[in-house]
Amino acid sequence: MTTKPNPPPAADSQAEILATWRTRRVGLRSDIEVTRLSIGNVPSYVLHDPVSFRNHRLSLDDYRVVAALNDSQTALECYQSVLANGDIENTTEIEFYQFLIRLQTLGLLALPVSDVNRLYHSSKNRKAAEFKGKLQ
Repeated sequence: MTTKPNPPPAADSQAEILATWRTRRVGLRSDIEVTRLSIGNVPSYVLHDPVSFRNHRLSLDDYRVVAALNDSQTALECYQSVLANGDIENTTEIEFYQFLIRLQTLGLLALPVSDVNRLYHSSKNRKAAEFKGKLQ
């Protein structure tokens, strides 16, 4: 994968990432629009997020990973699949999950909600903080 590498996480952090992401079912959001571009005979892909109106450019290798994401598979199964297909080379499992974390940070992934109450309270607290910021 060609995105900027993060510094390697600490061993505790690695174990937490592996434990959390191996069993997650991960897929690209259904409303994300994908466009293929060719710039100087080099293909690249643009993901357009219609909610945030932001575009994200991916290399061919990164797009192959994104295209392989399927919410009927766990992230570990997806990693094993793209590795077996030769879509990624020299990429460790932790680097694969860090790529997924970057995609999630950009809001491009659809992840199942496991704790609805926690999500509700998080949203409520965020909105309250935004409102409080507007008052100041």
